[in-house]
Amino acid sequence: MLRVWEMRVEFYKERDFRETKIGEIPKDWEVRRLGDISEVKRGASPRPKGDPRYFSNSYTGIHWLKISDLSKHKKSIYLTYTDEFLTEEGKRKSVYVEPDTLIISNSGTVGKPIITKIPACIHDGFLAIKNIKNAWQEFLYYWFEYNEEKIIACAQQGTQANLNTNIVKNLPIPLPPLPEQKAIASVLKEFDDLIEVINKQIETLKRIKKKMMEVYF
Repeated sequence: MLRVWEMRVEFYKERDFRETKIGEIPKDWEVRRLGDISEVKRGASPRPKGDPRYFSNSYTGIHWLKISDLSKHKKSIYLTYTDEFLTEEGKRKSVYVEPDTLIISNSGTVGKPIITKIPACIHDGFLAIKNIKNAWQEFLYYWFEYNEEKIIACAQQGTQANLNTNIVKNLPIPLPPLPEQKAIASVLKEFDDLIEVINKQIETLKRIKKKMMEVYF
């Protein structure tokens, strides 16, 4: 038997607003350029690709982030693993990021955010958002997720869309007071965690259904 949970969600409605360059925002929020509240650093790739001096399929402790890892090894909003790794020599030719770093894809598949939970190196298809000040990292994650289409529209168009560091540094971010940022991010994270649980349940049900069909037919 399947059980269905009904969630009751109540939203706080802001009443006092002010006009800004990005439109109306609550009176106690502010608009800041991303570059004013963080350091934006582009990744780098060891060359040539696949050279065993730089790359490894075996665990080295230095994860090598690729766009496919964002879906394959994403748990809720966090990156927990990668399929490939770098050697120490490869690390020196890339950009190393500590765990708990906000990463944004900036080439091809543009505007996808993730927060690392592992030490990793990023190639030039990613931007690291580091040394964040007066902003909650998870709040910024959800801002990027919600505004993905707008960010794609900002990208330079060519053979494939591309976000350079200047474009990202100049993105205007509406910022509530820090306690409110944390509260917003916490609520959204709870939904993401629940979605992940439900998706796993759906995959389990699909496998059970397939097995039953094999028995019946």
